[in-house]
Amino acid sequence: MARRRGNLAPTTPNRRCRVKLYDNNEEALGFAIDGISRIIGFIAAAVFLSTAIINLAKEEAGCITDIPEGEQQSPECNARVYGLRPSSLLTTYGTIVGLISAFSLPIVGALVDYTSHRKLIDLD
Repeated sequence: MARRRGNLAPTTPNRRCRVKLYDNNEEALGFAIDGISRIIGFIAAAVFLSTAIINLAKEEAGCITDIPEGEQQSPECNARVYGLRPSSLLTTYGTIVGLISAFSLPIVGALVDYTSHRKLIDLD
């Protein structure tokens, strides 16, 4: 029989369906949740920094960065900085980072998996 706690009803096992995440390994679950929160922080920082990078690129190209009086948005900047329009700077950067990651991560993963240098590569 289940134990009573004060005036509360007897405790019964919770019969709701629960998904076993990481085989109930609390450390692994905590690590995953920590990773999610770090990603959210990086995304928030990237939003603010991307605006600053675009404005700096527009200034370097000699374009207007402030919205003119009576307008809803700033005019399009067709000038180029290092061969790119300021509006395409972030997409080009994202493409380059994605390609470098796509080609280098399998190599780094193989190094980690098949060599004795796991501790050397671990940055934590």
